[in-house]
Amino acid sequence: MFVATIFMNVISMSLAASFSFILILFARKFINKKVDISMKSLLWIIFILVLLIPINFPSKLSVKNFIKPRSNTFEMSIEETITHEKDNVILTAGNKLKENIINLNDINTLYIVSLVWFITAMLLISKDTYFYNKVSNVESFEVPDFLREIFEEQKRKLNVTSNVNVLIQDELNMPSLYGITNVFILIPKSVLELNKEELEMIIFHELLHYKKKHNLSFVLLKLLEDIHWFNPLIKYANSLIREDLECLIDLDVLNQNYDRNSYSKTILKVINCTNFETTNSLLPGMYSNKKTLERRILNMKKESGNIKHAIIIIAALITLISIFTISFASEKVTEQKLNNSSMNTDNKLSIVMPLDEIKVTATFGSRMHPITKEIKTHNGIDLKAEEGNNVYAIMDGVVIYTNYETERGNTIRIKHENGYVSTYAHGLEFLVNLGDKVNAGDSIMKAGATGRATGAHLHLELENEAGELVDINKMFE
Repeated sequence: MFVATIFMNVISMSLAASFSFILILFARKFINKKVDISMKSLLWIIFILVLLIPINFPSKLSVKNFIKPRSNTFEMSIEETITHEKDNVILTAGNKLKENIINLNDINTLYIVSLVWFITAMLLISKDTYFYNKVSNVESFEVPDFLREIFEEQKRKLNVTSNVNVLIQDELNMPSLYGITNVFILIPKSVLELNKEELEMIIFHELLHYKKKHNLSFVLLKLLEDIHWFNPLIKYANSLIREDLECLIDLDVLNQNYDRNSYSKTILKVINCTNFETTNSLLPGMYSNKKTLERRILNMKKESGNIKHAIIIIAALITLISIFTISFASEKVTEQKLNNSSMNTDNKLSIVMPLDEIKVTATFGSRMHPITKEIKTHNGIDLKAEEGNNVYAIMDGVVIYTNYETERGNTIRIKHENGYVSTYAHGLEFLVNLGDKVNAGDSIMKAGATGRATGAHLHLELENEAGELVDINKMFE
């Protein structure tokens, strides 16, 4: 279920990124006439970081701290209760034992959905890789001397000394930048009909993309888009980012004393030469679509505002959006002892809930094993859980055991300061290592169904300082 774990993380990151994107859209609307594009584009830093870095840490800023859990007590129906009298097992509800068989539909659905996501993402990435390899093998033509001179002159203007070349080809009909290590400016043959000044602006435009590493940025954006293919907001956000990058390049071209009208006409001429063919979203290029072109031309006409004022506004917005995004996406702090839960042993142990939501599905004592159908002693309790749920340490202590067992799957044992030892079994994955010190409420593993289990759940045991099993049922009296 490794794919399912990755998928759940991707879902979490996608939701957080969508939230930050919506905040960014509102912020851009608010500052539209106050700040120019070079400042507004800085807001995308938050969006990209959220897509790259999971926000799954506990934070006091999290809104989940203010959401009261549905229940802080254990629930147990009479049909699931087993009582003990001497060594005989007396079953309630007409001597019928209601077996604790977790519904596998949710698990199977998660697995199938995760697999569909993974296969689709791999197909999209493979398609992009095929396109990239195809471009690397296009038939090229000799570069005319006059274009070579223009190219070298523009490189000197921008102080570009690294390995970038110009390539004449017919595969792509729009001037574009291609490559990661060996980079080429792809010029279609049809564009060679333009005059020298127009070719200078085209080459300068693409060299600016190269200097700002947009060839890498566009590949990263497309990779994130493929991974989050199920979320249309990510695709839309990426298209706006690409538009902003093109607008930034336009402004840089105009800052080199090129005439705005001449530059706009050059872009239109390129579009006419190439029959309105758009640039692949993997490659930075001069034209993506009509709507973007209109925005770029309008943006060229805007005057720059007060820089100091713009910096203050953007810094404030980045701070606010970051705080709101962390608040939305981070986990609640679970360091408080739950004194209201009446979860005490005879010795009045104060413990923390091992799961966010608690429902007992099998109690301590004798029961029919759900797989072997034999009456056996159950050394702990089983708590209902969804695969991937956080499992928390019930008391402060040190991790003394982490291993996979045939019967109990991924198992953790923690020795506590009072000499007690708690055991957590059937986990999906470990979040702590042998020897780690943990506090009550720390996440130690993800709930799962490893070992011999009918479905995802947490098996919890507790031993006292003498190594004797504690009847955990008494914790919930």
